[in-house]
Amino acid sequence: MNKKGVAPILILIIVGVLAATGVVYYSANKSPAPSSGSPAVKPPAVPDKNYADNNSGQAPPQTDLCSKLTETDCLKNAECTLVYKQSFTGTDEFGMPLMGSVFDTCKLKQAATQPNDCSGASNSKSEQCKGTRDAQRTTDLRMVQVKLELYYSKFGRYPQSSDWPALTKTLTDANLNSFPVLNDPLAPEATYVYGADSAGSDYILGTTLEDAGGKTLNYGAKGTIYGLDCSGQVFCIRP
Repeated sequence: MNKKGVAPILILIIVGVLAATGVVYYSANKSPAPSSGSPAVKPPAVPDKNYADNNSGQAPPQTDLCSKLTETDCLKNAECTLVYKQSFTGTDEFGMPLMGSVFDTCKLKQAATQPNDCSGASNSKSEQCKGTRDAQRTTDLRMVQVKLELYYSKFGRYPQSSDWPALTKTLTDANLNSFPVLNDPLAPEATYVYGADSAGSDYILGTTLEDAGGKTLNYGAKGTIYGLDCSGQVFCIRP
């Protein structure tokens, strides 16, 4: 074979060696492809910005059957209890704001009786809760007094109601103002009491306080007034 025939063969050999070397290098440095049986890794989910902005990142609140009940229906359901919140709900005769307990929602009793929640009967032995509920009771009665005076201004007399549910309905139906007539924090186990004279010119409101040594009892009305015995731990107020 002459030199002209050898040259092309050498060139082909060199090209083949270089090509093989490149394939080996590429195979050694290429990242392995994921196997078909392994799922691809997904990026982290992007949070709902609107929900985070409006709810501080908290989970959506849980609901139950009680939460759909009105205040009146909640009182009738033995499995449910009322939950209150404190807010300014009216003004006194001088136009000063009054702090009152406003019906917030209705919850299952076992869900509502948390360590910091004094609305459930299971916390009745807590001295702190006794004082909290007693303060709420006196505030509630003061708020009812506001409604009673508005009722008197509208109708010229106080309601002739036989019990608290009847008084609640009378004052609610009168459309006097927006804040509701509340019942005892431990209702239906306990309830507020109302009585009036036959002419509708005077009334008495009462509640049984849990703290027998509280100073609040010193400022209430005494005696038996319109059938209500205002002795012992019964705190009574009148006009």
